[in-house]
Amino acid sequence: MILENKRKRVQKVRICPTCPDCTQGSEEKPVQKPESSQPQPAIAHPAAQESQKLSEHLSKVLEEESDYLKDKENQKVEEEEIENSRDTVEDFETMGRSRNRILAEKAGPSKNEDLNSKDTVENMEDDGIKTKSRRSKRTEMATKEQEKEEDPTVSAQNSRIKSTSGGTRVKKAKMVPQLTCCSEVADLQFSTSNRKCQADQDCRIKAMEPYMVEKKIQGSIEINYCVECFSKATDLDKKKWKRMINVNEKIEKVLSCQECGMLWHEQCSFYYDDPEEFICRSCDSDAYQTVLTDKTRTRDSDFMERTLNEFLDSKLGGDPQKKPQKISVRIVRAQSDVDTINLAPGMFSNEFLKKYKDKVQRSVRTIFVFQRQKGIEQLFFIIFTSEYPNHGDGPSWFVLDYLDSVQHFQPHSFKTEVYNEIVLTYFDWMRRTGFLKGYIWVDPPQPGDDYLLNIHPPQQKYPGPERLQNWYSNVLAKGRTRGLVREFRDFGAEKKLRKFKKPTDLPFFHASLWTNLMALYSDDMEEKRIPKSKFWTLMAPEFKGHVKDNIFIELTEPRDSEKTQEDNRTRISQDCLSDGSEFLYTLQEHDFEFGESRRALYASVGVVRMIES
Repeated sequence: MILENKRKRVQKVRICPTCPDCTQGSEEKPVQKPESSQPQPAIAHPAAQESQKLSEHLSKVLEEESDYLKDKENQKVEEEEIENSRDTVEDFETMGRSRNRILAEKAGPSKNEDLNSKDTVENMEDDGIKTKSRRSKRTEMATKEQEKEEDPTVSAQNSRIKSTSGGTRVKKAKMVPQLTCCSEVADLQFSTSNRKCQADQDCRIKAMEPYMVEKKIQGSIEINYCVECFSKATDLDKKKWKRMINVNEKIEKVLSCQECGMLWHEQCSFYYDDPEEFICRSCDSDAYQTVLTDKTRTRDSDFMERTLNEFLDSKLGGDPQKKPQKISVRIVRAQSDVDTINLAPGMFSNEFLKKYKDKVQRSVRTIFVFQRQKGIEQLFFIIFTSEYPNHGDGPSWFVLDYLDSVQHFQPHSFKTEVYNEIVLTYFDWMRRTGFLKGYIWVDPPQPGDDYLLNIHPPQQKYPGPERLQNWYSNVLAKGRTRGLVREFRDFGAEKKLRKFKKPTDLPFFHASLWTNLMALYSDDMEEKRIPKSKFWTLMAPEFKGHVKDNIFIELTEPRDSEKTQEDNRTRISQDCLSDGSEFLYTLQEHDFEFGESRRALYASVGVVRMIES
């Protein structure tokens, strides 16, 4: 309207009251172009001067109008883009939750009540979410844009660009996707553990520390050196090596639900399949299994599970208000016989073949201990054992190969007592099935190493050798008090009692302390052409160095009423569940971490799927 009034005003010329030529006509007359095609001379006349000024003003107004229309069109396009992005990113959270509540009211209670959206990994407080007021999108957009302009942190991130009219225009900051699962950001990096330095078996490259690696990796094994050891190395072509930092560069995926479009961290979602087919728990909670089923129960797992839950209930005094969260146990076994020739030291292969025959019978047992937290099975303790029936035509032995835990058990104050009870319950089962001899090599990992479970909580302490030896001694002393353990001795006492005099007298188990040491000394002696008669003398320093770190156990004979047999049903035998190294590798390959609760729950359900498959 303003522009139309300006056009009407500039089409008429005001009459000069002092000029005869102007006063002869009407008071106002339209401007007319001269009929002559010849240019007219400039006349120093007030009306002519004002006409020229108004003509210039008209040109300027028309130019401003053109700029105004362009800016208005650009603003309209930007408003549409912002509104669309807000629909898909910012408003989806409220829209999706409202939709989910309506669907939930129509459908009634879920079959899997533990998987309601209220009960997610990060304790999402759905009931406390404030709904947005009903305002027009333009009003909401204007309010948010004003808040962004007033926020100095946002203003600092915006970059200014020159507009066509010579002014400045604010470039909108890149929108960050809003996730519905938790309050964490989108780009979450995975954790890393120690790397081993090639120069020294006890040297470690910790997280965030620099290290050296070959530019072109030879074979399938990556060789690493810490910076200090690399600088001292004299047999390396250092031009072929590059400097790296020990970090995990992988980023956790963000999944978009194919039904509602809401965004989830992969490890908040408990989804393990194709990301392109992801449907969130809010849209299809029945599709998610986060607890163990009865089909994987076995006789030994039932025995341990029942004993552990009764123990925990007794510690809490049977108070119904303090009812503990259920402990679940699953056990897998596999037959894993070993060729005697592959275990025996080369110099004494005939002697070992005579005692143990061609094969050493061995079965492996993996014990997974879970606690149900927030409707999800949380793995917090794991044991890998080897069992040798009639070992060397003698008694049956069990060996604790690996034991690992993460501090996610609740209540935390009973953690140590529950750990002790798990080990003692395993001992009780073994004596009931005829295994009365046991052996433990106490060999704790270094801080930052992962033994079985990938990535431990940062606050979790690693026990040193002496502390771990004392821990096992306390467990065994408790077992002796309860009548499960008859006696236990360290290597020094056992050597003196059994009078070890030759290699075949030493403990002979797969990948164990004395088996490894005998093979190492035998190979070295053969290479240096040292006669086998010197073997026992050369091994003598090892006897003194390992007096305390390997323990021999004798269990009490079971009463007739206590005797039982192993469950002969088909057991799971995948390498990833029966071999400690393979299990750890599988966890790392799938980014299953136990360092914090959110990821530990996701990793635990991943292990549940491995057991159930």
